[in-house]
Amino acid sequence: MNIVFTENETDCVAFDDADGKFYLGADGIILYLGPGEIEPWYVNASLDWFRQSILAYENYGDEVVTTETEEEQLKVVAKFREAVLAAIENQNNQKKSFWASIVQQAEEGQM
Repeated sequence: MNIVFTENETDCVAFDDADGKFYLGADGIILYLGPGEIEPWYVNASLDWFRQSILAYENYGDEVVTTETEEEQLKVVAKFREAVLAAIENQNNQKKSFWASIVQQAEEGQM
């Protein structure tokens, strides 16, 4: 999944290659709405945390492709998990967490 920031950060702040949109919610939180979804996913507490999470995600993608063993992959996944944990720590009791889902997919070897 590629995430691209928009020039106009008033509503939709970024989009992904699956036509999902990241947008500013109440109190400046970032939410994600995928195609055909009605209920948004909680992403981050602020745009700054979102940018940090994207950087961690990009670093994960760059590093995981260079691994040769499952052990190396697990270390890269652990590093990614740690990098986004702080960013999703304050989830405002949201039911659906975008980054928790992405980390779970990485842990299960789906990405």
